[in-house]
Amino acid sequence: AAAVFLAAFLVECVPPRKALAVRPVRDVSGSRVLAALDARAEPYVLAIVPMGRRELDSEHMLAIERNDRLGVWAWGGTYPPWTATMAHALQPSAGRDPAKAARHLRNLWPEALVLEDRRPFPHVRQCDWPGWFGPLAETIAEDPDFRLMRLVPDPEPGAEHVRLVRRDLALAAPVARFSLIAPDGPAHVWLDLNGIPLGAWEVGGELRECAVTVDSSLLVRHLPECFRFHAEGNVPFRLSSFRLGGEGAPPEAPIDPDKVPDLPWLSIRRGLPSGATPVGVRYACGFSVAGVERLGDAPNGAGLRLRLWLAPESRTRHAPNVSLSPGFARGGSVVFQSPTALSAAAPGVSWTHVAAGRRLLAADVVLPWPGVLPSGEVADLMLDVRDPSGRRVSGRDGAGRKVRHASLGLRAVAP
Repeated sequence: AAAVFLAAFLVECVPPRKALAVRPVRDVSGSRVLAALDARAEPYVLAIVPMGRRELDSEHMLAIERNDRLGVWAWGGTYPPWTATMAHALQPSAGRDPAKAARHLRNLWPEALVLEDRRPFPHVRQCDWPGWFGPLAETIAEDPDFRLMRLVPDPEPGAEHVRLVRRDLALAAPVARFSLIAPDGPAHVWLDLNGIPLGAWEVGGELRECAVTVDSSLLVRHLPECFRFHAEGNVPFRLSSFRLGGEGAPPEAPIDPDKVPDLPWLSIRRGLPSGATPVGVRYACGFSVAGVERLGDAPNGAGLRLRLWLAPESRTRHAPNVSLSPGFARGGSVVFQSPTALSAAAPGVSWTHVAAGRRLLAADVVLPWPGVLPSGEVADLMLDVRDPSGRRVSGRDGAGRKVRHASLGLRAVAP
């Protein structure tokens, strides 16, 4: 055994036949483009292309980003899904859409600039980046080695605009300042942070300067902080400017989320609404049913509209592949159920954002009136969760007891 160990040790000590090729990092201190970057007064994020080759990205981090220039990899280093999407979007050789890449970069704060490394590198295909972006970007500085491009603002007004910010930047600069304008008519624009409303402003044809304090308790970990501007009625408007800072007089404070009207694009809360009935049943598939609201009758009186408030666990990244099956119970026995896929009940919601911020999300379902309930019959509302095969998933209440049919604590009278 000792001889075998010694032989293996000696084999590991033998140097490889071909030494690893080590290429020194090139000196870029004489670049006029990089000097122009350092002269900028406004903060920026640098997207260096080509992107996605490990050895080239490493050189860019060491020679260009250093420790005093914020690059896309450093911006998104703690957000792997966002970083992967960005690297995937900036690959023209793979047939990517430049409009998607530009839209992805426009969402960042600080402003994202595109730096093209024009120097030849082995095994790296050259790309005409100005031609690839086309009218989406303009060149603002250039030298023999680098070209600096700025993304042109989206010329078309939209009903929603998003700005993504790193957590540490949001903590260091807790005041959001922005400018809004609605050239086609007045708009009532809401701002929410990670799904929690901060305020609303009336915007018209003249530029309006706004500001609001960012509550640090609304920030989430391991994800970009999402500032979303949305206009009621989907009225188009422009977000002319956006920045975070800490200077100046204290602006208005965030509003009370419980006093916010029902906004169809907003389905996240910090706690149960005052009119909700607590439920408190936890399922092993990654979420709990915290409460339920009765929203009224479905169109044409075909059933009941219910809103279930769900609490994803911190490990939940996507909506589980299960069905919410509300139904009616009479005398302790279930008489009718109506399954709805969870992904359809809560569409377009970032489960990761909700779980990271320990928030609740709304899942809306319609419970039809069954023919087995005669008119005037009183029935209890209940809920099952079922897997794709239709089998019931057992839940547990607050005391840890197994729950077969979760009672929603509400009763209904058949019409």
